[in-house]
Amino acid sequence: DSRPDLAARYEDYGWPATIIFTPDGKEIVKKSGYITPVAMAELLRKVAKDPSPLPDEDLKHPEVLNPALSEELKKKFEADIQDRYDQKQGSWDVSHKFIDANFAELYLNKSLYGDKKAAKWLKQTLDNNLKIHDPVWGGVYQYSTGGVWNEAHFEKIMSIQADNIRIYAQAGLVFKNKKYLEAAKKTANYINEFLTSPEGGFYTSQDADLVQGQHSESFFKLGDKARRKQGIPRVDKNRYARENGWMIQALAALYAATGEKVYLERAEKAAKWIQENRSLHGGGFRHAEKDLAGPYLSDTSTMGSAFLRLYLVTGNRAYYSASVEAAKFIDQNFKNAKAGFDAAV
Repeated sequence: DSRPDLAARYEDYGWPATIIFTPDGKEIVKKSGYITPVAMAELLRKVAKDPSPLPDEDLKHPEVLNPALSEELKKKFEADIQDRYDQKQGSWDVSHKFIDANFAELYLNKSLYGDKKAAKWLKQTLDNNLKIHDPVWGGVYQYSTGGVWNEAHFEKIMSIQADNIRIYAQAGLVFKNKKYLEAAKKTANYINEFLTSPEGGFYTSQDADLVQGQHSESFFKLGDKARRKQGIPRVDKNRYARENGWMIQALAALYAATGEKVYLERAEKAAKWIQENRSLHGGGFRHAEKDLAGPYLSDTSTMGSAFLRLYLVTGNRAYYSASVEAAKFIDQNFKNAKAGFDAAV
């Protein structure tokens, strides 16, 4: 969370990912997924004996400079997305169950244009995904493992909360489903109680375990009073521009879906705090109070999108101007000479 540039560089390796560097920063090993203790020990012995870079066996990306996707590639992507869908239980990932916001929004748009299969699949996913919503405090667990919906990893990270609020709010409108709107509202209320600072900025996450390293499944089976008697899992109180941008967009979407001003007020309060505490000269945003590197593309792009969303739901031109300034900052600082944008500068 504290280094969006590294997250962007290695995100395709999944979580967890194992990257081993030489002292001067050259990559020796890039591995995707969990490595058992025995395998990790063997890998470390191998690297210690010979620190030559190992072949990157996991991922290879061709250089693509085309400005747009071809129709052939679009059809291939559509087929791949459909092939990934778990038609028995929902979601676009067989092993880890959660809402993939990109696919969900794609299928929400398809539903708007009368695609009945898209609507059926999305509803199936939304209904089953409610199983990883915390029924006591609200909020959404990060994912469920084992290819099922009842083996939750209990961490609550900001990206998951924001995605769920936004998707359920929009789905509630499209499908005229009060259950979806209530799910979005309950998650927003969790954010307000557990992940909101007194000044209005949003915190980053809440741990999965009450005691670090001790699995807390029994804790999350308890009711409110019994949980609080034992304690409350640690909250990461870093306030990052990117994470705040995600939640501002989500709350603005929830306001648009419900008309309840409390969600807009929370979004605007957070936006004001970020402007006052994370702004960079020229319209950009830093990640944290003090960054180890950067600035990072994701902070400015996410906050730019947040201001645009606020403009759309309020008509306030100040938000429009802030989004334009963010876009200019990105163009001036992150635009790559070949194509696309760099993750950090």
